[in-house]
Amino acid sequence: LVDSISGGLVGLRLFVSELEGKATSAAVRLLRDVASATRVDYLGGKISQLTTSQDKVTIALRAHEQVNVDVLWKV
Repeated sequence: LVDSISGGLVGLRLFVSELEGKATSAAVRLLRDVASATRVDYLGGKISQLTTSQDKVTIALRAHEQVNVDVLWKV
């Protein structure tokens, strides 16, 4: 994700899929501390905030669900 004012990188977009047919949660760890994580639709519209802790994002998934997640890191 790119900041519209400075042009610098401020985060990333993840595409996460559940493939085993069971509800679960995924914990994704990054190399930087996370400021926020948001579940978004395919156009980038916000759906819900996700739980974050330092460098980790936790994503709850239903069976066969596919989600987009925008992660912004601390600057």
